[in-house]
Amino acid sequence: MKTLFLTSIWLIIGLTLYSQEPAIEYTYDDAGNRTHREVIFIGEKKDNNKTGKTDNESDKLTWSDKIGSYGITIFPNPVKEYLTVEIGDIDNAPNARMELYSASGERIYEDQKLKSKNTVDFSGLKSGTYVLKIIIDNRVSTWKVVKE
Repeated sequence: MKTLFLTSIWLIIGLTLYSQEPAIEYTYDDAGNRTHREVIFIGEKKDNNKTGKTDNESDKLTWSDKIGSYGITIFPNPVKEYLTVEIGDIDNAPNARMELYSASGERIYEDQKLKSKNTVDFSGLKSGTYVLKIIIDNRVSTWKVVKE
């Protein structure tokens, strides 16, 4: 009876965590300006009106954010081979770069010349969680990217 009770509790907790929508956490400076955005991905949803829209080909989420006036969209996340990063009006930003870090903090990719549509090759990387940083005019947007 005790084993059945504990199994039921673990099952309820597991299903609750899996069914949650992705969460977004923001960090603000003393003046009230948003300085950091982090997406916490728990489970996979096919539609999410709060944080993104679905990519019809792969049913993976498309994530959007802004750095100043530059709109940023990344998809698909989780990624299997190639991550697409779209940045609106980036041609006018002279100080823009993108960096990818492993879970251990090692920088494994850097691009100093961002275009409106950029592709990051994940095919040679191990499955796990990576951190993508997009830096435009000394403003940073940080993304958690999952490699399947």
